[in-house]
Amino acid sequence: MRIANIKLAENGDWLRAEARIQWEDADRPPQTWFVETKREIQSGFWPNPNGFLLGAVLPAWHAGERRVIVEDVLCPVLLANLKVALGQLRDWYPEFGPPPEIEANDGYQVFVPSGKEAVSLLSCGVDSLATLRWNQLNIPRGHPRALSGSIYVEFLEDPGAIAEEELLRRKFVRQITQDAGIDALAVRTNIWALDGDGWFYSTKWHSAALSAIAHFFSRRFNRASIASSAYQNGFPLPWGSHPLLEMHYGSGDMVIDH
Repeated sequence: MRIANIKLAENGDWLRAEARIQWEDADRPPQTWFVETKREIQSGFWPNPNGFLLGAVLPAWHAGERRVIVEDVLCPVLLANLKVALGQLRDWYPEFGPPPEIEANDGYQVFVPSGKEAVSLLSCGVDSLATLRWNQLNIPRGHPRALSGSIYVEFLEDPGAIAEEELLRRKFVRQITQDAGIDALAVRTNIWALDGDGWFYSTKWHSAALSAIAHFFSRRFNRASIASSAYQNGFPLPWGSHPLLEMHYGSGDMVIDH
């Protein structure tokens, strides 16, 4: 897989980070993968190459790609972390085979944090609501780990999405974030076009995809929280979101918390 033409573009009221995805081993046509947010709440949004790598590396692996080349600069902190995360996934799912090699055409540079705030991913499910509630009850306002925004994501081309539910969720997100006194950061993405397998998304990919989206806001936020899930008797099960994964989806300028 080659991730090329990384840039920021405009799409009406939306600001879009996009990249051209070219498959090398999988028999698939080139495609444009994008993540976009409302212009008036762009909040440090930018086309972060780390975000594109993190979101695409697992679909590339699933499709049998032997390498992922990013035509930009990558953070070596993220690469070191990814080696651990991909190794953990291979231990859980040995049928995956060896993960793809990762290359950066423009070299490697540790990304320096410019964001100073914390954000969470908000689906309006009980786990993400509990994450927000715990933070507000335990972290004082003004502390670097106090949440000042929540990202809610609409996955375009998601075969399981229901339009009526999305409309309700938008309404609930506005109410919840207003009550909490934080910013609601609307995001739309066609990341599902990289891999439409819902079981793969749930069991292996989804926290990498969500962490990738957080990286696109790293010029405002340097920390993102993803709610925990898939626990049995107090112990986390192998799953696409896991404390052994999220902690390894961070880079020099973005920490991911499970």
